[in-house]
Amino acid sequence: DNTRLSLNLRYFNSSLGFGVTSTADNDPRITAGSKILIGPYLDFKPFGVVSATIGGFFRNVRGEYLDQYSVDGVMQPAIFDVESGDFQIDGRFAANLLKVNTVTVGFDLLWNTIEFSPMSHRKTREPFPGAESAEKTLTNTGVYIQDETNLFTFLHIVPALRLDYHSTYGTNLSPKIGIAADVHDKLTLRTSVGKAYRAPSATELYMPDMYFSPVYLRSNPELQPEYTTSFDAGFGLEIPYGFNLSCDYFHNKLSNLIVLGNLELGSVYTASHVNVCDAWSWGFENELSWKQFRWISTKVNYAYTKSENKTYKQPLDLVPLHKASFQFDITKPFRNGLFSVALD
Repeated sequence: DNTRLSLNLRYFNSSLGFGVTSTADNDPRITAGSKILIGPYLDFKPFGVVSATIGGFFRNVRGEYLDQYSVDGVMQPAIFDVESGDFQIDGRFAANLLKVNTVTVGFDLLWNTIEFSPMSHRKTREPFPGAESAEKTLTNTGVYIQDETNLFTFLHIVPALRLDYHSTYGTNLSPKIGIAADVHDKLTLRTSVGKAYRAPSATELYMPDMYFSPVYLRSNPELQPEYTTSFDAGFGLEIPYGFNLSCDYFHNKLSNLIVLGNLELGSVYTASHVNVCDAWSWGFENELSWKQFRWISTKVNYAYTKSENKTYKQPLDLVPLHKASFQFDITKPFRNGLFSVALD
């Protein structure tokens, strides 16, 4: 009764067309790829007040980009392949102390290997003159500790601290604290503040020069990690008939932000990822969920986000002003396990 073994398996496949090339045959321009993830997790209680989870996963991502490439001033149909393999081991141990305190310690180790093929002719698969390939491996080891303390039956304080060691960028410390108060049996107020960092990806650092018509994209091995200081505050409210409402305000301050910039104008356009000084974002996120029965649930979410890159005085890439989502989930017991279907 104190041990459970689960296996996670996910598969995703996509093909996105966005026009045709200017080659003689008007070949299609397509970004396609697939992703598969598989990994086991073991939940158990080694003794008394201690519970544990240990597991990991392997993730394989394959992608190809079909476009065109200039050879001696003549456009040729081209293909570029990327394959990435991630392997992660992680675990956490939680101990309930004195009935009002839960201490959690955990770790994760990630190995990421990525291989870029040279830009090649789409039909012959022969690399174009000057096209290069690359293969890199990055690793990251993280350990963290979190303490959840419940005071006066209604106040919850959760400080946390995480230490990361990256194979390229060394160590980084990320603190965070969250506070929640049950001011009513149906209403909870909450807030948190913390710091985090993101190391540049292997693509941003090492990808060979790529031609994304009409721009040559260059990697930048001189990139530095970006850092974020975040604050949020909001409330959760239980509503009759199985409804729950959640509303939050958030504000993020970013430094060393990584963006696609450094555009060089010449006979061809070239661009690379660069660190910029500062950026910010703030907004509101609202979610309404419903779960009247054990086996069916649904939720709708809306977020409004304002943001600015202070260097270029423009909104952040991939941060929409308005974002909405809907999810419908059915989960039913099946023999000794669960069967789940979700629609997003």
